[in-house]
Amino acid sequence: MIGIPDEHWGEAITAVVVVDQTVVPDGGSEALSGELIEHCRAHLAGYRVPKHVKYSGPLPRNAVGKVLTRLVREPYWAARTRPI
Repeated sequence: MIGIPDEHWGEAITAVVVVDQTVVPDGGSEALSGELIEHCRAHLAGYRVPKHVKYSGPLPRNAVGKVLTRLVREPYWAARTRPI
């Protein structure tokens, strides 16, 4: 999960999901988004529930295998002069 710019809150929690297109076709992603948010709402505190779900290709990783969230966030914050 990452924070992307939000006019009201400053930053909105967003889940970035890597989906295999052979398993979930393009039309099924909206239904999957709703299910994912509902699952999070049932198991997480309200402030941790993502407001949006974005779909991505493979996530950038470092040599150890950790996801480089800085690189995942960059496209969403590129137009901002002051990232949070």
